[in-house]
Amino acid sequence: MGKGERKQDVLKQARDPVVQAEIARQERADKQRQMTRAQRRKAKADAERTKATFDLPAELITALSETAEAESVSTSNLVAELLIRAVNDYRKGRLVLDNDKQSARSLKWDWKIELSELDAGVKAGVVPA
Repeated sequence: MGKGERKQDVLKQARDPVVQAEIARQERADKQRQMTRAQRRKAKADAERTKATFDLPAELITALSETAEAESVSTSNLVAELLIRAVNDYRKGRLVLDNDKQSARSLKWDWKIELSELDAGVKAGVVPA
């Protein structure tokens, strides 16, 4: 770390939140100026994307990837479509989770859904009804 970088760190720590926000804004602007037009467009698109992370069994991830490949669509696009359909079915009463719920040993959640039977179906190539 050079002298200039240390000075910037000290300035950031010594300023109030308004000044820190302005310094951060200027740094983002400087970074954008160094990007090509295509890089700025990609950065903007990435910033506008909504992302989520879920813990899924490895076999399910493989099945989703294989299905996406068979359909010639991205895995993300396929998963979004399947989740939209599942949420719509749930809201219409066509997808009932009561049979799969078990009491959870958690302060945060009352129930958990046991995935082992569902996971076994994915491994066998068939998801049980």
